[in-house]
Amino acid sequence: MEKKVDPIDTVTDLTLVQNQLSATLFNRLQAVTTGTANTMVVSAKGNGCEAWRLLNKWYDPRTDQRLTKVVIDIISYKIRGKDLQGGLNEWEQMINSLETDHMIKLDPQILKAFILNILPKWMSDKVFEHLDRLKTYSEVREKALALSQTHGGADCNQVGPTEEQWPEEHDEGSGCQWRWVDSQSTCVDREETDVNGVGWRLDMPQLWWPLALRSRMPVSS
Repeated sequence: MEKKVDPIDTVTDLTLVQNQLSATLFNRLQAVTTGTANTMVVSAKGNGCEAWRLLNKWYDPRTDQRLTKVVIDIISYKIRGKDLQGGLNEWEQMINSLETDHMIKLDPQILKAFILNILPKWMSDKVFEHLDRLKTYSEVREKALALSQTHGGADCNQVGPTEEQWPEEHDEGSGCQWRWVDSQSTCVDREETDVNGVGWRLDMPQLWWPLALRSRMPVSS
């Protein structure tokens, strides 16, 4: 009866016994509700069944409008002004709400794409370069958390690692210490090796990035 589109009429829709129960229900609802909910109950004018219908329509999470809002919130969410762990927990609560309230379970591969969208750009780029090796959503999540810890739990509003966060490196040829002036190309893994001093080898052997594309800042000699 609470799913009825039109208002419930005490004369045409309810029997004598149902009318009596409806009046009792109205008194109970009026006693336990406040604010907007109470206003909706009072508007039913003694009809408890109608009051219940109005409350159900307003607070039922399984409406098309609420479903659309949850999906939009999940897609457009960005981790800003909070720590990464807290932001991920808040976002995952939205996903749990989608599953429990609307019985919609997102595909793990879709979740992998969505989590890249909510991360700060510099972190998303770094995770993306490892994506072929990160097979599950959990692995992508752990990689993002590891990056956050590596860079000292940097605030999610930060554009990327600062100069001080890149470790100093030693040039055996000149004996100088140096570090990257700007964040390294997102296409290059820090674990990759220098090949004959000409370029950096990527995961795909056929691709090379010349060192000339990178700028170095001497720290000491």
